Amino acid sequence: MIRYVDDIMQTVLSTLVSQDNIYACRIACLLKSYGIGYPFLSFYIQTDENGNAVSAVSEYYSDMTVMLTQDSDIAELVQFLEMRGFSSVLSEKKLFPELPCEEGVVMRLENRERLLNARCHDKLILNIQPDPGKIWRLLKSCEDESFHVPEYEDFLPDMSHKIRHGTALCASAEYQSRTVGTAMTVAHSESCAVIGAVCASKELQRTGIGSFCMRELCCRLGGRTIYIMRSRDENEGFYSSLGFENRESFYITKR
Repeated sequence: MIRYVDDIMQTVLSTLVSQDNIYACRIACLLKSYGIGYPFLSFYIQTDENGNAVSAVSEYYSDMTVMLTQDSDIAELVQFLEMRGFSSVLSEKKLFPELPCEEGVVMRLENRERLLNARCHDKLILNIQPDPGKIWRLLKSCEDESFHVPEYEDFLPDMSHKIRHGTALCASAEYQSRTVGTAMTVAHSESCAVIGAVCASKELQRTGIGSFCMRELCCRLGGRTIYIMRSRDENEGFYSSLGFENRESFYITKR
């Protein structure tokens, strides 16, 4: 059975998504950032015949994130997602083989010593929780076919809201009074964090700016398990040099 999460079910959802799981982390981040009751955000729980919670789904506008367990009823979830309608579905499994699907790689930080010892640019100034507008402009300047940035009107309120609620953290690098690099969490919870939007100004790439931002950000995430999600054929060497290792695939189905 799949149930809409209301005030009564919110505690059940919080418990389910408190585990160390990249999809749970993304759902937990939305739950802590916004709670329930917003028209653009809904949460659902799948339960088994004994009433135990076995899956969680967040619906942010029409973008779905699905957290599975070994007891999930995949067929019921697929039917539910089709009924709800969606623009995209993020999951550890390819739920809709007939639809276009982007496959990527989840990496996890395994060697923190390597991260701390990474070569870094020695003339950078660190800025924690910088002006979101500056970060958006930097990200936009690095946009390409595989790296897409939300529109400013979407990025700014969401990032600002998450920063206020303690569910987003950003580290940026300044060089000669200009923002030249950044790394930020796209989601983090009490147990884990997902890092995304790692970039450096194109003219200063391969000078240690990305490593600097990653190191400073990860140090401020404490003992959380740290994940990144990357395109299958991109940036493996960079993240491996910082102590990350490949763990599993992720799938984004798009309609």
